[in-house]
Amino acid sequence: WSNGFLDSSVTNLCAAIYSVTATDVNGCSTTDNFTITELSPENASFFYNDTVFCKNESNPIPIITGDTGGSFSAPPDLTIDNFSGEIKLDLSIVGGPYDIVYTTGGPCPESSVFSISLLGVPVVIAQNVSPISAVDTTVVTLTGTPSGGYWTGSGIIDTVMGQISPVLA
Repeated sequence: WSNGFLDSSVTNLCAAIYSVTATDVNGCSTTDNFTITELSPENASFFYNDTVFCKNESNPIPIITGDTGGSFSAPPDLTIDNFSGEIKLDLSIVGGPYDIVYTTGGPCPESSVFSISLLGVPVVIAQNVSPISAVDTTVVTLTGTPSGGYWTGSGIIDTVMGQISPVLA
């Protein structure tokens, strides 16, 4: 057999073109080629609801849209349950993109890849804040790391600059 098998019969062959050579006791041989087609190949399609996660979020679980019963793998810095695909965000290292691979479990496995990135937990600091009251019109500017993103919440008057008005809070 062109796939390395030496037995006279082989099972669980995947769709492909094969050649088989038969040799008799006299050393005479003949080779024949044949094609095995598969009516419905395995489907390894899956995805997560997002491509970027923060370490303090709930652990994401994949949505498998293909064949179930396969296994997941990821680089060592990303902790993942090999059977469910649940990513353990709090045990993983900030970084990425990380390629998560899902491989079907049938006799002719297929694989697909989904990439995610993991961000650290943002740190928020209110600077130059002296005691203020709810009627104070002083605008307070918030800063945070990593930079970027936007601010939300009660009293926010500038979602990009992180400005909050105590009167509106």
